[in-house]
Amino acid sequence: MSESAPRPNDRPYGPPYDDEISLRELYLILVRGLPLILIVTVVAAVITAAVMLVQPSTYEASANVLTAPASVQSNAGGALTVRPLTSIDRPTYEAIADNVTVFDEIEATLTGQGYDLAAVEACSDPTLAQLSAENGLTMTHQAACQDPELAAAYATTWAGVTVNRIRQTLFSNLENAQAETTRAVERQRERLDAAIDAQTTFANEGLAAKQAELEVLERSMLNRGLRIAELDAAVARSAASLAFLTRQLEANDVAVPTAALSVAVTPQNVASDVAAPTVNSEAGADNPADTQERESGESVPLLNTPSASGEPAPTAPLNLNVTAGNASDLQRAAGLVTAQSDWVREAQRLEGLRAERTQLATLQARDTERATALRSEVNELAARQQRIERELTEAESAYQSVAGLVPTLTFVSELTPGNTRVLAPAEIPEVPSGRSLLLVTALAAVVTFMAMTLFVFLREAVKAPEGAEAT
Repeated sequence: MSESAPRPNDRPYGPPYDDEISLRELYLILVRGLPLILIVTVVAAVITAAVMLVQPSTYEASANVLTAPASVQSNAGGALTVRPLTSIDRPTYEAIADNVTVFDEIEATLTGQGYDLAAVEACSDPTLAQLSAENGLTMTHQAACQDPELAAAYATTWAGVTVNRIRQTLFSNLENAQAETTRAVERQRERLDAAIDAQTTFANEGLAAKQAELEVLERSMLNRGLRIAELDAAVARSAASLAFLTRQLEANDVAVPTAALSVAVTPQNVASDVAAPTVNSEAGADNPADTQERESGESVPLLNTPSASGEPAPTAPLNLNVTAGNASDLQRAAGLVTAQSDWVREAQRLEGLRAERTQLATLQARDTERATALRSEVNELAARQQRIERELTEAESAYQSVAGLVPTLTFVSELTPGNTRVLAPAEIPEVPSGRSLLLVTALAAVVTFMAMTLFVFLREAVKAPEGAEAT
């Protein structure tokens, strides 16, 4: 074989490939490309600094909001109790703060304060951040604007609008309770006024006057009843005395002198009060010849003797067969005449006692009927009075109970706003919030330097060898 065939691994041109890296060659490559690297780096740094200087400064401001659970509440009885309520959590807070209507209200508020609408709209998107969740939720409202005063006003206004929306959310149930309490107070006040009017109207119906009349009437009936009891006892005593005198007269065959009475008092009438024997009597008449008969020694009636009251006693025949010379008979006759006079006086006294008792009994019956009617009226009025007083007491109690909730709800409503409040309004920033010019320029220079260094090495790597061009 005159020529051998070329092998696949034989290089068609240039020296054999060497996998070793020479630091000297790398250094030489870097030195050759250093001017280009420096020029591009400086140009990039200048451009970056120019862009940073041309762009307007941005100022950031933040306002903190605290929403904490309420520590004081009112229980069902109206008393204040310490019990935490469920507070607004972060998702709910963010949903309220990021609402479109909130930002519309912020723009309206700021433009109303004299800020330009375009400047307000030029503020970058505001952000929320949570600072703490211990003992309540603390959120930060951040706003970035080209005007430092506008940035502070934007953050503070955003926080204030959010707080108001949260309070409205928390107060929705409380406001309903206040409205319902107000209506309940009005209803209970109307009920109380009606009860007072009913009591005033009832006072004009004269319960006190009727009670006083009934009291006087009952006192009079009591005294009259005592007097009737006394009269009953006196009638019984008088009837017993009259019965004794009747028996005495009848034992001596002396007629009972009933003719001298306006109302006949007979032994039957006396027996109605005390038991006495039945006596039949008849009245006699005065005899002008009695003196002559006594002088002649014949029997004479001795009832013509005047009574102790000075009135002549009724005449009754006395068949005593008294003679003028018999002194004992005369004494006995005189005693019988005295007994007859006593009988008349006792009968008249009994008649008066019975008449008085009859009159008192008539008055007692009349007053008893009047007292019965008065008791019925007083009982009816007293029942109405108790019912009216009970209704008035219940109305006053219900009104005081409901009215007592008003200051409690007012206190709670005044206390609750402090649970959600702007903890720290935003302060006007003095330093722009963007990155430092020197830092940005330095970063741009470093990045450009590294990029150009890489570019120089890549350019050297892809460049064709010098020997290959000569061949």
